[in-house]
Amino acid sequence: MTFKRLSEYFSKLEETTLRNKMVEILAELFREADAKEIGKLCYLLQGRVVPMYEPIEFGIADKMMIRAIAQALGIETREAVAQFKKAGDLGTAAEKVKSQKSKVKNTSQKLTITDVYDVLYKVATASGSGSQEIKVKLLADLITTVDPLSAKYIVRMTLDKLRLGFSDMTILDSLSFMITGTKELRPTIEKAYNVRPDLGYISERVKE
Repeated sequence: MTFKRLSEYFSKLEETTLRNKMVEILAELFREADAKEIGKLCYLLQGRVVPMYEPIEFGIADKMMIRAIAQALGIETREAVAQFKKAGDLGTAAEKVKSQKSKVKNTSQKLTITDVYDVLYKVATASGSGSQEIKVKLLADLITTVDPLSAKYIVRMTLDKLRLGFSDMTILDSLSFMITGTKELRPTIEKAYNVRPDLGYISERVKE
């Protein structure tokens, strides 16, 4: 699955506050994903690259992201700041500027979920001297490459501001819904989750 396709699902999720509708959207997404990518997809839905119990965070502040956006879109930092103030959200600002900039419009829309996940994993695990510069460059290169909608959600995700309004339990409901069209398997899946609270691992096993 392309990351662009995942971003379209993010957009659908953002547009609803109804939990049952979210379950249906997520179940549809899980049906479309294959067994090799559903685990990574579930981490990204949580705004992470690893299970919640692993202490790995993106560690991206607004100032770093503004630099990455400016670098990616060929604009001055002050313009990125102005767009941020206008939009009130860096993801929306990145999407808007990228849509307007003709020289960055013709971008690859073929990047898969795994392609993007691998870059984001490098962002999250970069550490030590010079790690901030590495994170900024990785993000800038990624924002340059993806389409405007994907840029919006990559920015939000790495800033820990994805906030699509659902919990881990909603994802467990959706995994059941993917298989049966109901939530009847939720207790069984939740039992496994209580033993190993790792949505990536659980979703892969359920999908298989």
